[in-house]
Amino acid sequence: MIAGEPQEKKRGAPATLGLGLAAGLLGGVAGFAIAWAVIGAPGGASEPQAGAPDNAATVEELTRKVEQLQAALDSAQRDREQATEPSADVREVEGLRADLSDALEREREALDAQSVAEAALSVAESELAHASAEQDGLREELHAYRNRAAEESATLEELQDAYDSLDRHRLLLLELRREAPADREESLAYWSNVRKVAADANPALVSQADKVLIRIDNYYTWKGAEARAAESVDEYLDWKDAYTTSGAVGYDEARLSFNRQALLSVVNRLDTLLALLDAP
Repeated sequence: MIAGEPQEKKRGAPATLGLGLAAGLLGGVAGFAIAWAVIGAPGGASEPQAGAPDNAATVEELTRKVEQLQAALDSAQRDREQATEPSADVREVEGLRADLSDALEREREALDAQSVAEAALSVAESELAHASAEQDGLREELHAYRNRAAEESATLEELQDAYDSLDRHRLLLLELRREAPADREESLAYWSNVRKVAADANPALVSQADKVLIRIDNYYTWKGAEARAAESVDEYLDWKDAYTTSGAVGYDEARLSFNRQALLSVVNRLDTLLALLDAP
C-alpha cells in the first residue's frame, strides 16, 4: 500500500458519484427532449398553437446541453481513469520501497549470519583455549615423564654397572679361593691369571698383584732350601732367618695385602649396589 493511495481513493469517490449523477441527468434530459419532439407541447396537441415555443429550437438546445454533459462525463471518466492508475513517481516510490525492504531483509539475514559466526568463533576460541591449556599440561607431564625416565634410566645403568662389577669381583673371589700353588711355575701361572681377573674387576688391584708376582722367585728360592735346612739345627735356624733377609717374607706380605684389598673392593661394590637398590 503506497502513501498516495488513500488520497486517490478519496478523490475517486466524489468523481464516481459525480459521474453517476451526470449520467442520470444526461439520460433524463435526452428522454425529455425525445418525448417533446414526438408528442409536441404539453397537452398532446400535434400542431403548435399560436404563441407556443418552437420545438426544434428546444430540441437543439437540449441536444447541445446533452453534448456538453456528455463531454463533461467523458472528461470526468478520463480523470477517474487517470486517478486510478498510479503515476510514475508512485511506481518509483513503490520500487524504492521494495528495494529497501529487500535490502533490510538481506541486512537482517547478514546480521543473523554474523551473530551465528560470532557465536561459533567464540565457541572455537574457547575450545582452542581449553585445548591449549590441555596441551600445556600434557607438555608438562611429558617433560616430567622424560625426566623421570632419564633418572630411572641412569639408575638402571648404575645398577647394571654395579651388577657387572660385582660379578667380576665374584670371579676374583673364586680365583682367591683356589688351592695355593705348590711350585714356582704354578704360582706364576696362578697369579698371572689373578692379575688378569683383578684388572677386569678393579684396575686398582693390578699394582697389588704385580707386587706378588715380582716376589715369587725370592720366595721359592728360599723355599727350595728347606730340605737342606733340615740336616742340622744351625742350618734350619739360618734358613728361618733367611725368610726375612732373602725377601721371601715380601711374597707372603704382598699376597695377604692383595687379598685384603680384593675383599675390600668386593665390600665397596656391595655397598654401592645396596645404596642404589635402597634409593627412592
